[in-house]
Amino acid sequence: MVIKDGNWELIEYVPELKRSLWRYFDGERTHYRTTYETDDIIEANKQEQNLTAGQRWGEWRIVASIPAGLFFEHLGEAVKNRDERYVSKYLNDADNRDFRTFLGTV
Repeated sequence: MVIKDGNWELIEYVPELKRSLWRYFDGERTHYRTTYETDDIIEANKQEQNLTAGQRWGEWRIVASIPAGLFFEHLGEAVKNRDERYVSKYLNDADNRDFRTFLGTV
């Protein structure tokens, strides 16, 4: 069974990571895209934001919950290299706001 999204064809789904790998051939090149299901994590993060609203920062505060695949794709190297500036920039970016569990600026 072939699963398509427009011209994109699903070639792999990893349920543990909720990751889908898609392929598209434009006549000359093959393009790939990776998508992640994030709805459950985003909903849990919103609930956590509501619970911590008005609280102050403190040590050992969980500031984000990110799907494993996205973490390793975007933050793994920075965390490994202790690049706190990059991690803060990523978490403070408006595009990544839904992964935050605590409001404020990292």
